[in-house]
Amino acid sequence: MPMSPRIKAKKGRFGPAGLSPTMKITSPADGFAATATVPFAATGVAIDPELGDVSASIVWTSDLDGVVGASGGTTSITLTTVGTHVLTGTATDGTNPAVDSITVTAA
Repeated sequence: MPMSPRIKAKKGRFGPAGLSPTMKITSPADGFAATATVPFAATGVAIDPELGDVSASIVWTSDLDGVVGASGGTTSITLTTVGTHVLTGTATDGTNPAVDSITVTAA
């Protein structure tokens, strides 16, 4: 017998009641030294307890440059501002965000 929507909601399968995904930047390593205007690869993994892999939803941003790469689990990042950036990957399951950040210095 199928579950009623009320039971599913109590189990966290709909909307804000759902569990947040987890997000981890796997490369580059925290403290990475980049060259401004030279692309480098960034990779992250985002897993949602209900939906599975949601890495395709990762949005890559820098506190100095804004959005710096295409959305997804692997992207090419180009930092245009010289300085120390907080590089952030933000994933969502459609409702709940998960965030991981590292520091990257562009010279």
